[in-house]
This record gives sequence, C-alpha cells and structure tokens, in this order.
Amino acid sequence: MLIILGLSAVLALAVWKMRGGEQGKWFAALAFSLGCSVAILWGIHDAPHSRNALVFPGEVRLKSNQEVEQHFNELAKTSGLAVPNLIPTGVFIQSAQFLNPYTVWATGYVWQRLPVPLPKGVEAGVNFPEGAETNMTEYYRQKRKDPTTGKEVEVVGWYFETKLREQFDYQNYPFDRQNIWIRIWPKQFYANTKCIPDFGSYSRNEDMPGMLGIDRGIVIEGWGIDKSYYSFRNIKYDTDFGLDSVKSMNSYPELFFNIEVKREVSGPVISFLMPPFIVLLIIYAILVTYKTRDDRIGSVPDMATVLGSVAAMVFVLLVADDSARKAIETQSLTFTGILYCIAYLACILLTLYILTSAMILHDSKQELESRQDIKQLFWPVITFAIAVTIWRWL
Repeated sequence: MLIILGLSAVLALAVWKMRGGEQGKWFAALAFSLGCSVAILWGIHDAPHSRNALVFPGEVRLKSNQEVEQHFNELAKTSGLAVPNLIPTGVFIQSAQFLNPYTVWATGYVWQRLPVPLPKGVEAGVNFPEGAETNMTEYYRQKRKDPTTGKEVEVVGWYFETKLREQFDYQNYPFDRQNIWIRIWPKQFYANTKCIPDFGSYSRNEDMPGMLGIDRGIVIEGWGIDKSYYSFRNIKYDTDFGLDSVKSMNSYPELFFNIEVKREVSGPVISFLMPPFIVLLIIYAILVTYKTRDDRIGSVPDMATVLGSVAAMVFVLLVADDSARKAIETQSLTFTGILYCIAYLACILLTLYILTSAMILHDSKQELESRQDIKQLFWPVITFAIAVTIWRWL
C-alpha cells in the first residue's frame, strides 16, 4: 500500500508540473485522490490475508496423527512426564449461529475412540469449557477394530447442543474475521488423559477443501466459512483444582476444534459505512457552493442554514455510530469508529471555515486563493487519511 501511495504522490506532482496553474492543482488533486482510492481498495482486499490473520500464541495446527504423536513425544522428553492416555476424539458441526457478538450456538456430533478395556482413570465423555449451556445425549455406542492398529476399540458418539461464550476481536469491523473454537476436555480432565484429533474418521472433501468436520449445508447468518481445523494450544493454569493429579495439565496442550469465519460485508457497509461517506460528500458540496463574503452581503440566513445542516449531519453520524457500536457491543475503537472520527473532524473544520468566512469583511485575493486550496485539498486529505488508517489498522 505504501508503494501505491508513493506512486500517487509522484503522479500528482508530475501532473501539477505539467499542467500548471489552477487547472494543474485540480488535476493533481484528482490524480492523488484516485491513487489513494486504489490503495484503500487494495488494503481492504489484502487485509484478511495479512494483518487480520487469526494467530494464537503457541498454537500448533494439526494435520495428521503422526504430527500429534511426535508433538506429545517431544513434550514428554522436555517435561520428564509420561505421555498421558491419548483419546482420539472427533467433532462434526451441523449448525452454528451468533446469538450475540460474544455468544455462539452450535450443534453437532462428538465421538471418542476408546481402547478396550479402558485404562484406569479413563471414562467416556467430553466437556466444553466455554459451553455456558451444553446438552449432550449419547447417540451410539459400538465396538469395532481400529483400522490403524487392528486392536478392538469402542466408539461412543454424542449429539450436542452448546452455547459457547467466547471473546472475539472486532477491531477490524466490518472487515473482520473470527475464530469460533470448541475446546475439548476429556470427561475426567484432572486424570492423566488428553483428547487428540481422530483424523482416521475423516475423509478428504474435494468439494470443500480446508473444511474438516463441517456439514456441507451449514449456514452462519452474516458470515462465510473460510476453513476449519484442529489445533493444540498451551493453556497455563495457576491452580491445581485442589487435586494432586493435574500436573500434566500445564505440561501438555489442549485440543481445540476451530472454525474460521469472515464477515459478509455488504450489510454493514451499507448500514454503517455509507453515512460518513455521504456526510463527506455533502461537506464537499457545501465547500464548493458556499458563497464568498461579497456575494453573501445581506444574506446572514445562508450561514445559519449551513450551520444547521452541519448540526443535522453530526446528529446522523452520532446515531449511525451508536448503532454500529451496539451491533458489536463494544466501546473500544474500531476501524468503523475511525472513519466516523474523520467525518466528525470534517464537520468541525467545516464549521470553523464557515465562521471564519463570516468574520472576514472583504474577500481579498489571498483569501479567495486559500478557499480554493481548501476545496482542492479536501479529497486528497480525506482519501489519504482513510488509506493510512487501513494500512495501520487492518
């Protein structure tokens, strides 16, 4: 993006030198504004692939059973503890919905491939720590030969409905991506037991590459699914839960099933980004059409009308800004909030421009040139500010 902005500045300067005069200034302003607009579109398109990537510290994304075994063997050597009982566990999501910005309702199936007989301290079942409300019903139970080891195992499956309460980052709203995760604990999390992905129960989906354990017909209103995967994350606890048997909890990672989603931007853009853009257009129209002092003699209501229009625009911005914040239930600064700040600042500067114009008794040549410069610089400054915001924020 910085290259595009730099090229835009060079192009604007070249146009100004070639054309010269007032016409050269207008063409230079147009060239720079168009260049910044290209940078804005480029930044929005590129944001999901760079700064907005969903990365969690210490997370290890898993693709095969070999990776899982190697990971636990390395941790066992480092910690000096024995490798815990590893229970292959799988998840299949049938539906998901954002109930509010920080609560996700999900339904589907979860299963475990348990050894026969069960090791001491191991019990069939899973827990979802983030599940504020979880209903789980055993759906099937059968014994079979494990296709990889040939040993007898018992597969137990449950149908679940859970309400996940999770922390999401809406800083980049409405161009944000989120990670819906399900942390999976064994039923007796305090025992020397860990859940690992049951990769053997999945087949490669050619129609939905990168989608693991998700129903093909799943719809998450307002969001598009990007990918799903299993991962390990190291969660450190400052308690032993009153037990002596949880030493391995801080030594070994926990299993997460992740669904990365990206927001469908058409609705939020129309609802929340159009108001500041329209206000900026109106401000520019006022700048262009506002009369000089000599033309306004005896027409004081003209200034009052303009100031009334500014007040109305500020009110519209306040209502739209408040609606945008309520949509994601945050009071922290977001990308959308910065755009509203730019529009607020433009309204303030317009008000100062109108008041200072009213205080000038006669329009000198210098004053007329200054006003012309303000009109020419309006869009270059606005588009540059938005481009820099996208570069630093998204």
